[in-house]
Amino acid sequence: MLSSAVVWTAIQAITPWLEYLLMTAAFALYYKLYAEGGANKLLVRVVKLVLMLISVCVFASCAYAVYTMLVTIVMIAAKVDPLTPILSTAAILLILLAATLARYPWEKLVCVKEEEREVDGVRYVVCYSDAVNAWYDHRVKKIYVSSMLAEHLSSDEIKAIVYHEEGHARNKLLNYVRCLLITAWMFTLSCITFVLLVLWKVPSAPPIFLIEISTVYALAALITLSAMVPSWIAEHESDRRALETTDLETVLRALIKTHTYALLMRECLLRVVTKCEIKHLHELVNLRQEVSFTSLFKSLLQYSLVEVPKSIFECLRNPIYRTHPPLRLRLALLLHHARRA
Repeated sequence: MLSSAVVWTAIQAITPWLEYLLMTAAFALYYKLYAEGGANKLLVRVVKLVLMLISVCVFASCAYAVYTMLVTIVMIAAKVDPLTPILSTAAILLILLAATLARYPWEKLVCVKEEEREVDGVRYVVCYSDAVNAWYDHRVKKIYVSSMLAEHLSSDEIKAIVYHEEGHARNKLLNYVRCLLITAWMFTLSCITFVLLVLWKVPSAPPIFLIEISTVYALAALITLSAMVPSWIAEHESDRRALETTDLETVLRALIKTHTYALLMRECLLRVVTKCEIKHLHELVNLRQEVSFTSLFKSLLQYSLVEVPKSIFECLRNPIYRTHPPLRLRLALLLHHARRA
């Protein structure tokens, strides 16, 4: 017969993961409601606000648990090594700095030359650089399209991309929430990294040590989930803005081409490809199943838990969570919204 201590240890190990799965299911449910809102703007707005509120509340509660754990571990470790508080502060700041520098490779965003253009009264700037990207810079309130991307897209496709970024400029609340969560996520994950590094200094029995590691991992996954969803919703809202200003086929082509060319650029193969032909868009109708509860639940699990850095080098190369939804999911929501509009 199992002793009460073993049962209690098992409950402590399982509870954080049950909470994570329940919250993932809740996010998937509201995500599905958001996708099915279609032309019902009131429903979409209400569900979007609920998602933001849930995300912030879950993130705040998990971050508080991480900080409490960090303080406790540092205080215990300080009895063994008085320098631990100083070293812990320095380590967290260094980890945060490394993550920030890796997340924002400023050299890639430097424009050799800038050229202002306009489409349907919306101004944007062509940034001459090797990047294949488009972005909205909230600091200068300008929309940028890289010259490499502009070179490979048609005028209508550029229009769709520009209006997507204009959607980011319009959705200020979403952008504020996303920027706040990204910054807090990076700091919290820096604290989690340090917690994992110093746990070995805290004297504890092997079962307790394993529970602590499991709890930290579950917290990291839940924090990532709650920070990831607002970023994905922000992208969907901007895609909807592009859909309002041009036809569905153009937006689909623009997204697929941007994704393809960016992938080719990362593999240093873009210059050997002259043109990317997009055919048989009617077959994308099969993607509508991506907005089912099961598919959304699997996607959220994959990108908040399963798709973790494989090594410390991968973490340094790309330390941030998946800020953009998978291409298949973006296309699926566009098809869904277009059908219900």
